[in-house]
Amino acid sequence: KRYQGYHLFMKKWSNYITEKKGKKGLLIFKRSLVFKLVFPFLEHPPADLRKNITKLMGLLFQVRSTRMRLYLKSLLILIFGPGIILRLRKIRG
Repeated sequence: KRYQGYHLFMKKWSNYITEKKGKKGLLIFKRSLVFKLVFPFLEHPPADLRKNITKLMGLLFQVRSTRMRLYLKSLLILIFGPGIILRLRKIRG
């Protein structure tokens, strides 16, 4: 639902933001929205996240995120499932 909400919001407001802040401002705004969308899912992944992780990764690529840690977490969830983050936290202590 958040993923769809992000796209609806950007469809409605991207032209306005571009007019007011320019293309760079739009990219910064998009990036902040994507991080607010992606961080909660990667920090506390729900059980059904595996089927939607490619959408989240697509958002990261779309805003040209350079946060490799987010890509790594996404790939780990995609390969091993959402429980991998909790298991890694237990190992790390």
